[in-house]
Amino acid sequence: MNNEKKAIFYQLKSPVRDLCVCHFAEMYYEQGKKVFIIVDTEGRAESLDRVLWTFKQSSFIPHEIIDELSADIEVPVVISALTAKNYEADILIVAKNVLDESEAFLTSFDQVIDFADQTDESSTLQSRERYRVLKDAGFTMEYFDKLPFSIKSY
Repeated sequence: MNNEKKAIFYQLKSPVRDLCVCHFAEMYYEQGKKVFIIVDTEGRAESLDRVLWTFKQSSFIPHEIIDELSADIEVPVVISALTAKNYEADILIVAKNVLDESEAFLTSFDQVIDFADQTDESSTLQSRERYRVLKDAGFTMEYFDKLPFSIKSY
């Protein structure tokens, strides 16, 4: 049994992060994995929820926005601005700019997917800081300059 925690960063040179989040959620859902998408606000959660419903005509990803009142969550993909772990997931997808969650929360996932956003200097610096946070938390780091799928605008 391999207990190695892995964080994978994918380089983005255009503002397609939401579409990437959706593609990764779909990919891991199809593999039978449970996915936790961390966002910074409820408004951001609602925006990503809309994208998940519409990003692909042929795809359905069972998902739900969760908050502190959520209980008995049975969908394979959740979106939340909270780190309360009333939902056990395999994969954390980072859809926020500042990763200020506790190390205990971060290391509760087997794998973290994040993006090295190079669309502007501020995004690049925030990506580097998230990389450092995950590395300091003990994750094995991987970096790819290409996505494992193609992105089409929606």
